[in-house]
Amino acid sequence: MLRVRVTPGSPIRTFKRRLTGGMRMSISARKTALLRLREKHIGLWTGVYFGGVMAVFSFLQSGEIIAPLVGGVITGALFGGCMSWLNSREKKRLKLKGFNVECTNPIQDREVLISDTQAIAFMTCKDAIGSLRKAQIISADASSGRIEARVSATWRSWGEKITIIVAPAENATNIKIRSAPILTTTMVDYGKGAENVETLLRAICKRIKEIA
Repeated sequence: MLRVRVTPGSPIRTFKRRLTGGMRMSISARKTALLRLREKHIGLWTGVYFGGVMAVFSFLQSGEIIAPLVGGVITGALFGGCMSWLNSREKKRLKLKGFNVECTNPIQDREVLISDTQAIAFMTCKDAIGSLRKAQIISADASSGRIEARVSATWRSWGEKITIIVAPAENATNIKIRSAPILTTTMVDYGKGAENVETLLRAICKRIKEIA
């Protein structure tokens, strides 16, 4: 038995759909809609932020107003357009790989319920870390069911912290997976967090099916 939940935030209203292999997925519709809205306008808010910083910096240097303002608008538009294009390109790439990417929020959560024992689930999750490139296990405590790993920096982010919690459930074992940027101020990671959790989820589900 495999049940998968994508949890980008506190569940408000959920919907379900069937996946290959009899898996089920539920998504917080309201939270996902908000994250999609933010992602849709990623070029706008990153452009405004960057352009504003550049305008203020130029103003402090020159003491003028018009030139820094115009320069800020131009650089902000270019920066925002570039950010939007990169994020869209990476999201399409992940979808072509078959990953379920509803949004590219840097903090990503997944949850899967399996019928195997906690010990088997723990070892499966520990082995699944090897499916991530540049990932290294920091700690693995079988008694608490907690695994922590770190993914090294790439061009998309300064690295991520992976946390997996394996806990007993009613006649099953619950696995929670989280990927969060090491740099907590990260606003955009071009889908790196989503790729991390989806890769782990795929590796765990594949291993569980092989055992079954």
